[in-house]
Amino acid sequence: MKRLTLYIIVAAALFLTGLLPLRGTDAAELLPVRVMLVEKKDGVVRIRCDHGAAGTGGNWELALEDLRKSAEGKVFFGTVEHVVLARSAWDLLPRIAASSDLRPAAKLCCVTRKMPEPEQAASFLHAHPGGMTLSQIRAQMLTGRQVRLPQIISKEGRLLLAG
Repeated sequence: MKRLTLYIIVAAALFLTGLLPLRGTDAAELLPVRVMLVEKKDGVVRIRCDHGAAGTGGNWELALEDLRKSAEGKVFFGTVEHVVLARSAWDLLPRIAASSDLRPAAKLCCVTRKMPEPEQAASFLHAHPGGMTLSQIRAQMLTGRQVRLPQIISKEGRLLLAG
């Protein structure tokens, strides 16, 4: 108990002298992400978000880093509800499932043909929340079971969720 009190006094002293800065984040600067679309073409990963931010890179981590750097604010991934994965980016599934940037309750689904626009996907998935969560996918991968994601199908300009 005496040590805890000593640590609190030292931390307070450092804070008051300016040696231990405490910085908050202005909520107006945050760009909360609800839906992420992930594609891969010619070895380049492309991530697009429902609020318009996008990033590209040679792998998942580099694309996320580019997304953070090019966004018009601080991208907040703690609100991601859905990740839509193109067939071309299927090999990224282990990286996405293990990502500490995304919350375990985020749902994943895939697209086999044409990727919808981010705003259209966000509206559709908000009305039809389906998919497997990252934690469910991690569990399946750890047990060696095959992962089968629900698919978004584009048909006559409309979206359907299958599986």
